[in-house]
Amino acid sequence: MNVLKKVKGGSYATLLPDSLPPREALLHLAIAHHGFHVIGALTRLGIPDLLGGCSRTAPAVAVAIRADTSAVFRLLRAAVAVGVLQIDPKSALTAAAEDPVAGTLFTLTQTGEVLRRGAPNSMRAFAVGEGSRRR
Repeated sequence: MNVLKKVKGGSYATLLPDSLPPREALLHLAIAHHGFHVIGALTRLGIPDLLGGCSRTAPAVAVAIRADTSAVFRLLRAAVAVGVLQIDPKSALTAAAEDPVAGTLFTLTQTGEVLRRGAPNSMRAFAVGEGSRRR
């Protein structure tokens, strides 16, 4: 994730994790905007509000938002990659052995919590707006 830090002279510099080699840092910068499309779609569909305070499977979310289960599963997995959702560790072992779509429980991360309606310092409107912009 890009972070702005104030540097000497009052200007700002973009910081990437120091552990990234130059090639990976450039790739990170080039594809970072895709994460906002995932966050925007997730938020527009109301998924952060559905997951507030509980874990749910992709089929449960799909029924609640009236969407295709496999598409919802892919979106939830993408949201895990972005860092706004996490897979419940208890379900991961069961899901790997059985049906990953039906057995994987997803929960909000601390970052994902700010995508909920009414959350303190909610970023929901920003996420919906930025995630909807065509680039």
